[in-house]
Amino acid sequence: MTTVRFPGESAEYRAARNELLQAEMALRRQIENVARQRRELPLGGRAKEDYVFQTMDDRAVRVSELFAPGKDSLIVYSYMFGLKAKFGEDEKESQLPTLKLTY
Repeated sequence: MTTVRFPGESAEYRAARNELLQAEMALRRQIENVARQRRELPLGGRAKEDYVFQTMDDRAVRVSELFAPGKDSLIVYSYMFGLKAKFGEDEKESQLPTLKLTY
């Protein structure tokens, strides 16, 4: 398979390493195939309404605004807490502190 050898490697190690490489290449092909299938999916159904979300600064933003011309990225950020979760005084302080968000 490959002519690269590590110093002092055994024949058993090389055989196992080559087998692993084959498995990794097969996995990569499968991942690429699934990604292609995902890209080829037909469009889904239309949303029943133009849903409205509240921003971290309590402004209303419609879904159509999130996908308006010039908006080429969308970050979905969600916390899921258990029943015993404790929050600080300002829960918004910990959300996306390093990103500058524009709506």
